[in-house]
Amino acid sequence: MVIKYKLPEALDIVGIASQPVRPNVGSSEDLVYLDARVWSDELNSEAGQLQQDLNILKSETVYNTQEKEYPEPPPAENANTGRPPKVGRNERCPCGSGKKYKRCHGRYT
Repeated sequence: MVIKYKLPEALDIVGIASQPVRPNVGSSEDLVYLDARVWSDELNSEAGQLQQDLNILKSETVYNTQEKEYPEPPPAENANTGRPPKVGRNERCPCGSGKKYKRCHGRYT
C-alpha cells in the first residue's frame, strides 16, 4: 500500500521477500500482489499512516533499468568468415552437449 502511496501511477504491485537458507531450518519466501487499480482516498490515507507508523520507504533509491524481452546473442568471433569455428577433435563440442567434438558434431564432417 505504501508503494501505491509513493507511486500513484502504479497499477500492479508485486512484493517479494526471502529469508536465507539456514541449516536444519530451511528458508522462507513470501510473495504478495496488490491490484492497485481500485484506489480510494481512504486507502491512500491508510497507506500514508502506515508509512508514518512503520517508518517504511522514507527514502528510497530508484534504479531505472530496461530489459530486452529477447536479448541479442553476443557477436560470433568469426562473424566475418561465415564458417563455423575451428574446433579440435578432443575439445568439447561448441553445441553445448558436453561431448567431445569428435563424438558429437565432428562425426559428420
